[in-house]
Amino acid sequence: HHESDYDFDGFLFLNEMFYPSLKTVKEFTSAYKASGIGRPWQCSMRVDMPLDCLELMKDAGCVIVGVGYESGNNNVLEKMRKNSTTDQVRAFLRKAKEVGLYVYATFMFGSELETETEIAQTMDLLLEEKTYGGGAFVTIYPGTKIYDNAYDKGLFTDKKEHLEHLDFFNSVVAGNILKPGYINISNIPDKYELNKAALRHYSRYRGGIHGHLNIDAPNFAAATGRCPSCGAELEMRFYVNTMYVDHRSCPACRHPVFMDFYHHPPFDEHKRMLQHLLEGKKKIAVVGQGPNSLGILTTDVFINDPERVALVIGDHPMHADGRFLIYPVKPLDELQPGDADCVLIADANSACNTARRLVELGFGHCSAVVLPPNWPSFVKKIKERSENPWDTVRLYFPAPDDVYQCQNLYQRIARHIVRTHGEHTKVCLAPAGRFSVNMGKVFVEHGLEVTAYMDNFLAENEINGIPLHRPTEIKHLPPSDIVLVATPNCFSQERIVEGLREHFIEDNQDKFVLLADIYLDKFIEDYRQCQAILDTQVTT
Repeated sequence: HHESDYDFDGFLFLNEMFYPSLKTVKEFTSAYKASGIGRPWQCSMRVDMPLDCLELMKDAGCVIVGVGYESGNNNVLEKMRKNSTTDQVRAFLRKAKEVGLYVYATFMFGSELETETEIAQTMDLLLEEKTYGGGAFVTIYPGTKIYDNAYDKGLFTDKKEHLEHLDFFNSVVAGNILKPGYINISNIPDKYELNKAALRHYSRYRGGIHGHLNIDAPNFAAATGRCPSCGAELEMRFYVNTMYVDHRSCPACRHPVFMDFYHHPPFDEHKRMLQHLLEGKKKIAVVGQGPNSLGILTTDVFINDPERVALVIGDHPMHADGRFLIYPVKPLDELQPGDADCVLIADANSACNTARRLVELGFGHCSAVVLPPNWPSFVKKIKERSENPWDTVRLYFPAPDDVYQCQNLYQRIARHIVRTHGEHTKVCLAPAGRFSVNMGKVFVEHGLEVTAYMDNFLAENEINGIPLHRPTEIKHLPPSDIVLVATPNCFSQERIVEGLREHFIEDNQDKFVLLADIYLDKFIEDYRQCQAILDTQVTT
C-alpha cells in the first residue's frame, strides 16, 4: 500500500500478540525504520515484556498499545495463569506513559472464584493509573481449563448445547450474561448480582476516567478545547442533544479525550440540581434507551449504585430477559404510582409528550429533564458560530432503519415545513438515502409534495414513482419550493450544499434547507416546552 501511494493514515497488527521477545521487537523496529514507510502503527502485547521495548516501539512510530491486564488482583491473575502481576501492570503503564505511548487496557469480570472485592480492585488499578480501557465478562471456551472445571462441577451438562448458545462477547453493558446459556464461574453465585456488582464498579470507573481525561479549557462557542494529556488544541465533535458527548483520540498524542458537559460550567450547576433531586431516592426511573440513558446508567455522575434504579421506561427491551442493561423495561402508560420516586427524562421521541404524560400520571413533581436548562442557548450559539457551523458538530439521529424512533422525527419535520412553508409545499430531497426516502413517505402523508430526489451515485431513474436526478441535471428539476438536504451527517450536509450551489443561480439560494437547522430549531422549541410543562405541571 505504501509503495502504491495508497493514502492510509496508519495501520495496526490484528494478530493476537505483537512480537514475543525483546530480540524480535528490536529486529522489527530496526527494519521498519529502515523501510521509510514511516506510518504510525499500533499493536497488542503482554505486560510482562521487557520495558525497554516500549522506547524502541515509540521511536519506530508506535502510537497505541493494547494490553489485556485482566484483573487488579494477584490471586485472580495467578488462578487464570496470566503469568503477570499487578506490579508488572503498573510498571508497564507508567513506562508507556513516560515514553508517550497510549495504552488501551482491557479487563475481565467474573473470573473463576472472583468476588466483588476483586472486581473493585480491577477498576481501582485503572483509576489510580488514569488509564482508559474496556472490559467484558469471562466466557468459557471449549479447550480451556475453566471450561473443564465448570463441566466437572456440573455448571452445565450438555457440551453441544453450550456451544450452540455461546455468546462470544459478553460486554458489561450488553446484558448477555442474564441469558440462560451463560455459565457463571465466579464466587458471586447469582448472575444478576454478578452483573450488578460489575456495573456498580464499571460506572464508578467510567465516571472517574471521564474526569481524568475530560477536555481542558473548553470553548463551547468555538467548539474547541485542549487535550488533557498533551495540551494540544482540539476541535470538539459532539452530539448536541446528548449529555455525554464524544470519545475520540487526540491527533497529537493519540490519547483518548472525553467531552462530558457536566464536568464544566455552565452545566455543572444543573448537575448539582439533579444530584440534589436524586438525594435519598431509592426507586429511580430513567426514560429512554438511547445515549443519555446509557450514560446515566453506566457512569456514577448521578447514580452511584445500580440498586437505586427501579426500571427503565420504554417500549422496546434491548437485551436479555426483557431488560435494558440489568433493569426491567416498562412502557410509560403502564407506570404505577409506587413504581418510582423520581423520573429522569433522558431519551424520548417526544420529550414534551413524555412530560405531559408524567404529569397526568402524577409524576410531574418528581421528574426532571437530563439536558440542562441553558442547553437551547448553547445550541443557538453553535448555529451562529461561523459561516460553516457544521465542520465540528455532529447531530445524533436514530438509524434510518429504526422506524419506531425515526417516525416521530419525520413527522415533526413534516409539520415544521407545513407550518413554515405551507401545506402543499413542493420538496426536493437530497441525497436519496434511506433517511430521505423514508422521510419522503411521511411528507406525502402530511400533504407535502415530493417532486424529486437528487443523488450522485444511484443508477435508478425514479424512487417510488418520484423522479431521481443527478446534481448535474439540477436545472431540469421539477419545480420545487425547497431543496431539503436530508442526511443525519452534518459534514455531508455542508458538502452537498456547497456542491449544489455551484449549479444554482443566486436567486435560488434561499431554496436550501438543512435538516440540521430544522432539527435544532425543533430541539430548542421542544426542550423549552418540556421544561415549562414540568415546571408548571400544566397538561393542556
